[in-house]
Amino acid sequence: MANITSKDIDKIAKLAMIEIDPSNKEILIEKIDNVLQWVKTLDEVDTSEIQPITSLSDHNLMLNEDQVKDGNISQQILKNSKEQIYGYFTVPKVIE
Repeated sequence: MANITSKDIDKIAKLAMIEIDPSNKEILIEKIDNVLQWVKTLDEVDTSEIQPITSLSDHNLMLNEDQVKDGNISQQILKNSKEQIYGYFTVPKVIE
């Protein structure tokens, strides 16, 4: 009972920009279907009592406060540009 069809394989191949040998389509259908069936069994596991985790380690990471530091060298940086306006780089328009 394959949920994946030959048409699905063709669409995946087109999106991935790869060529799939027609003789391999049935093997791919079977393999992808097996993976999907395995994932489906994970849906059956009750995780309602499980707390989400962000790390397997008990160590707390040191967090540093974000601080914006421009180094006060904007004029040195801007002197490398061909054009600038209002203290910013200007570039040619690329989207019409």
